[in-house]
Amino acid sequence: MEMDTSIGNIERSYKEMKTLQEIDRNRRNAILKQSEDVLFRLDGLIDMIHSHLPNKNPSR
Repeated sequence: MEMDTSIGNIERSYKEMKTLQEIDRNRRNAILKQSEDVLFRLDGLIDMIHSHLPNKNPSR
């Protein structure tokens, strides 16, 4: 198998790799943000449930 090592092809491959890394990073950041939003909402929901429960453990 012959490897194409022309400068143009190497530069193009490098740019494609960097673009894919950026897309990957953006996806991970979006997933992280969504996860944080879900945890924040879940925490609020838990607080709301706790506020409606009878207080059986006043030391908390």
